[in-house]
Amino acid sequence: MRWRFADLPIRTKFLITLGIPVVGLVLLIGKQVDGSIKRRNVLGYVSVQSRNIRLLGDLSHALQQEGAQSVAWLLGAEQNTQRMAMRTSTTDQALARLNDEALHLEHEMRPLAEPAALQRLRVQVQERRLTPAAVESEYRRLSRRQLDRLGLVFRQAMDQEISEKLFAHVNLLNAKEAFNDARIRILRVLLADAQGSAATTELYERIAQYETNTALFNRDAPPDAREYYQRSYRGEEVNFVRTIVGTIHEKRN
Repeated sequence: MRWRFADLPIRTKFLITLGIPVVGLVLLIGKQVDGSIKRRNVLGYVSVQSRNIRLLGDLSHALQQEGAQSVAWLLGAEQNTQRMAMRTSTTDQALARLNDEALHLEHEMRPLAEPAALQRLRVQVQERRLTPAAVESEYRRLSRRQLDRLGLVFRQAMDQEISEKLFAHVNLLNAKEAFNDARIRILRVLLADAQGSAATTELYERIAQYETNTALFNRDAPPDAREYYQRSYRGEEVNFVRTIVGTIHEKRN
């Protein structure tokens, strides 16, 4: 016997007619709830990764500043022990934040080996048992390790948009590292610690890395990040080094 909707009782017809929009509404609500949960997960992920980037970037920055100060100390350009103590204290604070168990930070991102190596390096600097070139190399290695950890954050990105933003941030940090390397190298050249064609070539390489990574950041970063960078990345020291970089370009040409 062929079933027909018209043959059903009126009550059944009413329930079916009423149930169709109810089922549709339930499905719509379920889809919205699912989308809300996914958006919350994405926002939570971005928040956690942004925090990790900030902490690792802060430690890299502190190591770069301490490295520059240590090289200046060995070359005699820095004689203020209070400024040296302030730099080491800033680095220790950045390390402590990364080692906080409450962060639930991935094991491979924790700087477990850095404190002991850093303390040995500081003692050697204070006792002047290392050359400025060796100190520059050691601090660059420690700073580079933090940027390599940032590469782990970059590879764990959930989608293309987030990946591009993380990539832009990493490019900016790489540019900053190269900029700091150029500053240290310029200091060593000015104080006659590093001279000759090899030192000049290395200085050109640092400047090229800085300019390349800055260009990549300006290409990939969202407008608000570029605006923040232009508003924040300024000051007498930055302008001074940029002036010297421009002078080096003119001299090379």
